[in-house]
Amino acid sequence: MGLDANLGVLQTQILDGQIEGSNYTGKELTNSPKLTGTLAARRQFPLAAGVDMTVGGDVSYRGSRYFTLENDALQRADGYAVYNAQFGLRFGAQQRYSTQLWVKNATNALYYLNRSSFVNSGTMQALIGDPRTVGITFSASL
Repeated sequence: MGLDANLGVLQTQILDGQIEGSNYTGKELTNSPKLTGTLAARRQFPLAAGVDMTVGGDVSYRGSRYFTLENDALQRADGYAVYNAQFGLRFGAQQRYSTQLWVKNATNALYYLNRSSFVNSGTMQALIGDPRTVGITFSASL
């Protein structure tokens, strides 16, 4: 069984933020979550003669972050976790073939990659992460 884990901790603060009449001193840098982490597990074992099965999953977390130096609450993303899972088979002569069933963002979490507000028009634009995605992959080593 393979197990991987990582953790990132970050604290940012602008020390001298005078830019064209605006003062950003004391604000956080953009796109800088205080906490990030990933945990992944994978297990491979023989299922039958010449057939190996692999199961695995991972979760990644990204803490809240701002998308502008103003640290405006409207342009901030909450923390989120994304869960992925895989199930695969390896088979055939010298295990030349493999197939994998996978799901990404299994819980269909809604998360923002970016957010922008346009004060003059009163509108907001957001780029969201991929929704739940399910697929099958087949490969052959020739």
